[in-house]
Amino acid sequence: MIRRLIILLLIVGCVFGDTIVYKSGSKNRTIENVEYIKAGNGKVYFKAHGGEVSRDCSKVVTFTNNVGNPIDYDCSVSIDKELEEPALTASSIPSTESEHSLSTLQKDRVRIGGFFIAIGSLILMITVDSECDDCETITEINNYYDRISDTRKLGFGLIAFGGILNAFRI
Repeated sequence: MIRRLIILLLIVGCVFGDTIVYKSGSKNRTIENVEYIKAGNGKVYFKAHGGEVSRDCSKVVTFTNNVGNPIDYDCSVSIDKELEEPALTASSIPSTESEHSLSTLQKDRVRIGGFFIAIGSLILMITVDSECDDCETITEINNYYDRISDTRKLGFGLIAFGGILNAFRI
């Protein structure tokens, strides 16, 4: 019974959060389930999509809490740059549904895994139709194919390692 209550609390707790509506070009964009952090230097700062983000105060239409009441903030306050944590730029938060796929950090991690997969594939491509042209004895042929087999194992290992990196976003 307690497990079900905890799961219900986790589900309901994630549903309610602050909401910001801001101008993006000629359209209004809405980001829900954000957390207000601070305002100053002409910007309002909030947490969204796992990171700290800012929007120009001049573009913010409304900023409401989880009950729908407006959040009071003062954009004219000066924030000390040395104490300020680095915020993500406005372009790093996806502004449309199609851009919600991966954050910048996740894209870099996918590239690392993709690099290992590409190297492994190249190793396998090199060994696909290879033949021992200067082999004269059965022992030389066997040694050659043992080396090719080891090279292929390395290629498959790199592909598997890259796939694991992509799966865990490492």
